Amino acid sequence: MKDVFGFENQSKLYNAYRPEYPKPLVDHIIQAVTTTHPPGLSADCKGALDGCVLDIACGTGLFTRQIAPYFSQAVGVDQSDAQLELAITSPDLYQNIIYINHDAYDLKGALEAVEIPIEEVTLISIAQGFHWLDVTKFLEAVVNTFPPKTLFTPIGYSRPHVMTSGIAEDDEFCENICNSSEILDFYEEKFTLYEEKMTDFFEFIRPYFRFDRGMLDSVYKEFPFDEYFENRDLKLFSEIHQTDWFRFQQYVFSTSAYRVCVESNSEAVERGTFEDPLVKLLTFVLETEDKLDSMNSPDFTSPEDAEVLKNLKFDIIWNFFAYVLSNLDSKIN
Repeated sequence: MKDVFGFENQSKLYNAYRPEYPKPLVDHIIQAVTTTHPPGLSADCKGALDGCVLDIACGTGLFTRQIAPYFSQAVGVDQSDAQLELAITSPDLYQNIIYINHDAYDLKGALEAVEIPIEEVTLISIAQGFHWLDVTKFLEAVVNTFPPKTLFTPIGYSRPHVMTSGIAEDDEFCENICNSSEILDFYEEKFTLYEEKMTDFFEFIRPYFRFDRGMLDSVYKEFPFDEYFENRDLKLFSEIHQTDWFRFQQYVFSTSAYRVCVESNSEAVERGTFEDPLVKLLTFVLETEDKLDSMNSPDFTSPEDAEVLKNLKFDIIWNFFAYVLSNLDSKIN
């Protein structure tokens, strides 16, 4: 199978420009683990649990590195050599993390390969990766491999949205327009247009996803969790970040759907009959900001173009979700 994260520089961009998971999301998961495995962690979620977290489809280790400090051992499993290379060479790699290239459905085999007993695993996580798998096959692997006390947490986030109203806290970009309703209305109208164009962009690349992107927008609600787990807890989290169009461009470069889209239309690109959807979006932004004449390359990727895009700031909304699933006799609060 082709490594869908093996495009040039894709893994590096993924590691640098994908969002970090909110601390309240991580705290929620850790609190659930402490409910089922009480010893070893204080109520404020500081310390180390005496168990192992098994992070499936770990990619470059973004979530693995966030969750590892709370456990005595963390194992990241993935089948993308490009992503695992970034995970292993990460400068903030914790000593309690082991990464392994292994079949996600062979959970017992993955643990045997790193010599960790099944009973030491207190949490199985899969962040922004469950939709890449055969859901039923993986759920069966979880319930057939681990005891009921082991928790399973599928986590994800939907595509980003431009914040079109209000302002983010401590936002330097917006602090100078708060006292003028006329200016604020102008910015809200502009950012509403940007959100519409961003929506058009994601709709254009939707067919190039190897999975149904709508699964993330619907927070996996169509997945048959109830057929495999007695207890299902779902929490939603949102964060607003100040960003810029360069960071958004680099985020897009990290997505497989966009890279597949461009690769699939390479001949049309050469003939000049295909309009790159990202270039189209950024062209609209640059025209609106009266910056198009300042650009140096047709795809806006030159170092000079990067500086222009970095100065075009806006607020972006990330919507996250986290399930905590178990087969315990009592529900997790």
